[in-house]
Amino acid sequence: MRGGKKVVAWYSEDIPLAAGPERFDGLPGVILRLDVDSGTVVFVATTITASVAGADLRAPAETKAISRMEYEKKLDEIMGPADSLGRRMIRR
Repeated sequence: MRGGKKVVAWYSEDIPLAAGPERFDGLPGVILRLDVDSGTVVFVATTITASVAGADLRAPAETKAISRMEYEKKLDEIMGPADSLGRRMIRR
């Protein structure tokens, strides 16, 4: 139940991102189908496309070492603060 509505999600751990449609996320894999309130709203992933091949990823030419504190601050800016269990989730 979420906000008084029944929510059923189908997800894939083969895509290890805690992401989904709207504000639904936090599962151990990307949500591919989501049913809210017995069909009132249904989200379905129709295609999955890799946007970057692993072989195309390269380290930046210039890098700068930062402290753990700076790293945590940057994570807070990008993902928001960690929850009570220390987990962070990408927010869109």
